[in-house]
Amino acid sequence: AENSSQILLIEKTMYGSEWPKAGATLALMWLKRCLRFIQILMQSLADGEKDEQNPNLVYINITKAYDQGFQGEYILKAISKDREVAEEDFLAKIHQFLINFTATVDAIYEMYSIMNA
Repeated sequence: AENSSQILLIEKTMYGSEWPKAGATLALMWLKRCLRFIQILMQSLADGEKDEQNPNLVYINITKAYDQGFQGEYILKAISKDREVAEEDFLAKIHQFLINFTATVDAIYEMYSIMNA
């Protein structure tokens, strides 16, 4: 945890007013959100939460994970640098992030595939 804090402090100095919306800090913020989404989804499934009308669907679990993991004022506030942001703008920022994120994930998968790992 101490090394992570040092990295964040270095990036904060490097990026100035752009921090935390740049560099590894941004990627780690999204990773944190994704991990929380997965945690909430798995916990909801493990707790047996389900739609009694459609017990084989996980829509209710995914919705709960989305609401608690991604949606919310604190994420909008973080992305918008404390300005009001419409949901459409929020989703556009996520889409923009996904372009680089997807390419990075694909590259990691390809690297491991080439190495037969």
